[in-house]
Amino acid sequence: MMQSPKKEMAGVISFYPNERPDLIEQLNNLKFNYKDQLSSNYDNIDWHEYEVISVYENNNIVQGFSVAWHRPKYYKKDEVRILSRYWKDNSIRLTCTHTELAMPHLIDMISHQITMCKNLGFTSAFISRERSPRYFRKLITNIQEKTNTQWHLYDDKQCVCMPRAKSCWQYKASTQL
Repeated sequence: MMQSPKKEMAGVISFYPNERPDLIEQLNNLKFNYKDQLSSNYDNIDWHEYEVISVYENNNIVQGFSVAWHRPKYYKKDEVRILSRYWKDNSIRLTCTHTELAMPHLIDMISHQITMCKNLGFTSAFISRERSPRYFRKLITNIQEKTNTQWHLYDDKQCVCMPRAKSCWQYKASTQL
C-alpha cells in the first residue's frame, strides 16, 4: 500500500485489492451520475480483478479512483494499463482544466501505480484516452515533466481491448518501468 497526503484537492491511497476491504466497500457504495456518458464503465465492478486500486480521499471519504489493470487477452505479458476506469467526484473536479492538466493528486496516483506495478513485475505501463488527442498530448507532456519519466506517444489510435469496438481504439502513451 502507498499513501500520499492531501495536496490541494485530495490525498491518494493506492493498494492491492486484498489490502483494504474498507475502501473496497466504499467503492462499491459510490453513486454515479447516470447522465454521464461513461457511467456504464462503473457498473458492477469487480475490484479484485485489478492489479492496483488508487483512490482520492478527503476526510476518509473516497472521492475518486482509478485502477492498474492487466488484461492478458489484449496486452503484452509484461504490460499494464494505469489510470484505467478513472473517475472523480464533481466536488474535486476543476471547472477549468487548462490551468493545470496534471494536478498533484493525479501525479501521486500515477507514481503509486507505476511503483506498485513495477513491484508486481510489469516492465511497461500505458495510459489511453478515447478522445481529445491534443489534450492527451499536453497531459502526457505534463506527466513526463512532473514524474521525471519518458513516455512514447503513439501517432495513431491503438487498440486497447476488443478490436471490433470503436471505443477500444484510443490514443495511447506508454513508459518503461
